[in-house]
Amino acid sequence: MSSDAWNWVAEPRYASFCLVFARTKTADNVLEVYGADPEAAVHMTLKESLAAFPYQDVEVLLRVGHLGDWTFCYEDRRLLGNTGEVRTALSWGCETISLHKGGDGTKYFERMEDCRRLELFEPRRPSDVRGEGPFVFSALVHDKLSAAGPNTLGMSALTMVLTERLGLELDRATLDGPLLTAPLRGP
Repeated sequence: MSSDAWNWVAEPRYASFCLVFARTKTADNVLEVYGADPEAAVHMTLKESLAAFPYQDVEVLLRVGHLGDWTFCYEDRRLLGNTGEVRTALSWGCETISLHKGGDGTKYFERMEDCRRLELFEPRRPSDVRGEGPFVFSALVHDKLSAAGPNTLGMSALTMVLTERLGLELDRATLDGPLLTAPLRGP
């Protein structure tokens, strides 16, 4: 993948999303934590999933894939990955990292391990980090922002760190391509 793999996170058409990575968890583990039935999940492209599960009929659409030894879950409807219950349960027995971008402009990064929040911060203000530490990613993002100058976005600095530190590069082609897809319908 090119160094531009993460450019989509700053595009306005992706106004709201939650992206959670769980190291060493299987796709079935991730789906179960979200409350989805892994047996009902189907591999499909984004285009196929939008046709099969229109926004008006499905409140939550989980798109699950793998990058290296990480399993990821992408959501852009009602965001369950933002809930403390899901984040905590998913981190049980492993490390998780989460990126959140809200339609209201809110952005944050969280790293958890074994149900403990290690660090939580807004990418544009990594010095305002909270959690038990160590504050590895906030320090690396701070260094990137300091070296890059005032025009660098916090999310850009964060995704550079994710690529350099963890080897994670999630491009739009991967998200648009075939991923394990599971709908969760509201009441």
